[in-house]
Amino acid sequence: MYALCGENGVKIFDGERQLRLLSYGDFLLLPRENYQIVLDLRSIDFSLEKLTNCSLTEAHRILHCQKKALSNDEIAFLVRSDQWNFFKKSAFYIQKNSFKYCKFFHQLSAEDGIFLMENVVAEFCESIAPIDAETWWLYAAEHEFGNLRIIAGIGRGVVFSRFLYHHSDASKEIFKTIVYLKRFGLEKTIKIITPLREIDSSSNQNISFEIFTLKEHGEPKLMSFLSHRKKMKRIFVRRNWLAQCLDMERSYHLASSAVLVLVFAILILHREISSEEQKIMELEKTVIVGVQNFRLKINIGNFCFLKQFVETLKNSCNPLEKFEKASRFCRENSMLVEQLCLENCSSVQIKTLLDKKEFETLQKLNRQGLEISLEKLETVDGEYEELGTDRKFGVLACIRIK
Repeated sequence: MYALCGENGVKIFDGERQLRLLSYGDFLLLPRENYQIVLDLRSIDFSLEKLTNCSLTEAHRILHCQKKALSNDEIAFLVRSDQWNFFKKSAFYIQKNSFKYCKFFHQLSAEDGIFLMENVVAEFCESIAPIDAETWWLYAAEHEFGNLRIIAGIGRGVVFSRFLYHHSDASKEIFKTIVYLKRFGLEKTIKIITPLREIDSSSNQNISFEIFTLKEHGEPKLMSFLSHRKKMKRIFVRRNWLAQCLDMERSYHLASSAVLVLVFAILILHREISSEEQKIMELEKTVIVGVQNFRLKINIGNFCFLKQFVETLKNSCNPLEKFEKASRFCRENSMLVEQLCLENCSSVQIKTLLDKKEFETLQKLNRQGLEISLEKLETVDGEYEELGTDRKFGVLACIRIK
């Protein structure tokens, strides 16, 4: 339920329906955790400061500095906007409220915070007329006991809030307010949201305005709107951000979203793991080697290399025999093997170091069953090169096994 605290008492609303009217004293005796409090009092001051050409981070930094200078009776916050861009500089608005002269406010205590009627009206006007962050608007309607209520602002920010008695000339007061708003940046255009029919559109020829006429109006309509609005600015929220997120009303949706995200992440991870396991199982099945003590240890790190290695083994009738002959040749000629590669299933490439004499000896070597070719490698920054009388250089030896 909502407790609308006005100038003449506290009205209890259940959605759009008003249940009863209480005095301030009687309301303060009730357990206030059962009510969401809405203040509609003339003793609250409003001001709106525009920050031009700054980023969202800079706007929050300015707000933080200003908050340090506020008293316990004041509050400041960035006006919420749907046009905020984290990477682009633009205009921001800081809303400030003062409750210094609001005696009833200091007797209230609400962990969930308090709504201001002006903020409710700002959101309500945005739902009626096309209002963006730089659109000026004015709301005028009769509230409790026939008193005229005028609230004006830009975007979701509030610049002006005023109470007038029922005998006031509504049309005249509206246009006086519009003229007053020029001090705060209003130029030529403003949207008027009102149920009043007696507005004289010819009252001021220097201002362009558009009137949006309401069929229903007053406090019950605004309370109904508030009860259906999921996101609405509250002030003086005493619970921290985590406590607000864990609010019983929102906990179910928050928990459901978290579970869905977690399940989705687990399914993706399981799919990736299953895919890798399937590849490794397929690779293990293809490894058929007819020699004892030959093992391949497969993991994610060497998977790609071993896959290529196994493909080479599959196309070779007996690759181990070629490795054995190449190994025997290297031992007999005292060749230090830097790198060995089986190529085309019939030849072995060996990268090694030789001196000039060894190089010439191997070039002349003619061994049955082997065809040997040597290629001197170019050295870069001393690679494969040793200094001395018998300096060695890099050689790529290709041994073709017949």
